[in-house]
Amino acid sequence: MDLTTLTVDFFEKVQLAVFAGLMSVMEPQAPVGLEMMQKELDAVRKQSEANVEQMMKVSLAYAIRISRRRKWISTLPSCRRRKRKSST
Repeated sequence: MDLTTLTVDFFEKVQLAVFAGLMSVMEPQAPVGLEMMQKELDAVRKQSEANVEQMMKVSLAYAIRISRRRKWISTLPSCRRRKRKSST
């Protein structure tokens, strides 16, 4: 199982739990039927996986970019830490 599938599975479980909670508050006496909600989630699963995968790639690219920028900035003379002279 890859990370994308694991993430989408987690999101689906959270969505089902929220849906069940809302339905039980709106109609406490009625049984909560999750089959319809599960069918809706199954219908959009491919798109959800694509969205999660894209989000992970963008986050990784951003992290790499920030890391490279910090390395570049630390090479500038004005950004280098100056050693303090001890007072003793």
